[in-house]
Amino acid sequence: MRIVVVGADGFVGANLADHLLRHTPHDLVTVGAGGRTHRIAPSGRRRLVEVAEPTEHPLFERCDAVVDLVGPVHGRDGGTGWAQEHRRAAHAARVIDRCTAAGAHLVRRVDAGRPLHAVDEDHPTTWVRTFDVVGPRLDRLDQGATAGARVVAELIAALLTSRPMQLVDGGHQRRSPTHVADACRAIVALLVTGAPGPGPIDIGNPGNDTTIREVAVLLRDLWTELTGRTPAAGILDVTGGDDRAFGDHARMLPDTSRLDELGWAPRSDLETTMRDTLASYLRPTPLAVAG
Repeated sequence: MRIVVVGADGFVGANLADHLLRHTPHDLVTVGAGGRTHRIAPSGRRRLVEVAEPTEHPLFERCDAVVDLVGPVHGRDGGTGWAQEHRRAAHAARVIDRCTAAGAHLVRRVDAGRPLHAVDEDHPTTWVRTFDVVGPRLDRLDQGATAGARVVAELIAALLTSRPMQLVDGGHQRRSPTHVADACRAIVALLVTGAPGPGPIDIGNPGNDTTIREVAVLLRDLWTELTGRTPAAGILDVTGGDDRAFGDHARMLPDTSRLDELGWAPRSDLETTMRDTLASYLRPTPLAVAG
């Protein structure tokens, strides 16, 4: 089975590619930023492939499944960053068009809380919604440039830079942090079944339902456990509207009943999930984690 992972240089994409390589016998093609494409054999042999135009390249002709992890472009036209994201999304779209034209099963991800985007219903497509996926390679943090990171990454950034953890309205919003390894196993289960379903399929860990404040307290405890030091700053409650704090939906709880039918179940509890995530920022250097 040949699987194409589009967006393989992102957080979920990098972990999914690694999971497929380590735990499955499938032929893997990864497409990253700028269209950088690798063919990876089950043996682990990696080969860079020059792909100028995906719709004309034979690499995508015999594809059985394609996973789209790029997501929509946000922001206004005109900026350099927006233009780069637009080119990346356009290249990804051509890769996906090529694969689906060959009959590949398409798995397309959207973050929970974001709207679904239209797809060509002539192709077998499975939409998945990911809920608060965290773990190794979550985000790259550069000191002084952490705004906009995922909520857990922002809380960890506060620990790393000795500043307060900012919680919107007390941090009482509820989330279900999900270990990226569990999310990868869920995506693989859907790839193996190959059957699209109506509406999105939730990927998350309802057993980890907790508040953002409880996550912050747990991360502080784990920081002391892993570093032997007490956090330099405390927790700061702020009101909504502060761009450097977090809080939107009051609660987001996944319904994993459709994955339950496939025999999938999350394996990592909240403490394990947060420990693995925080530990990844502490090695080898605390402020550089690939995302």
